[in-house]
Amino acid sequence: SDSEIHDLFLEPYRRAIAANQEILAIFTGGLENRHNYREQILDAYPEIDFGGRLTLHYMDASDHAFTRERDREAMTRHVLDWLKTPLGAK
Repeated sequence: SDSEIHDLFLEPYRRAIAANQEILAIFTGGLENRHNYREQILDAYPEIDFGGRLTLHYMDASDHAFTRERDREAMTRHVLDWLKTPLGAK
């Protein structure tokens, strides 16, 4: 359920932010009966102040498993670009 998923990630997100860690979140479309969008993590976890430590990407044409090669390549580019960005500049 949505509340179980929320609870599963709540403490790890809190610990990451408390440890001043950077977070990259890539969301995708491609799931029927689900409303996915770029800022969904902010709406799902309003109790967490991610501050400037959260980088968001939304790939509306991709499914959640990145089954198409072009989607995997785009996701990989997002991750590599994020890794190349100096800490604190994300």
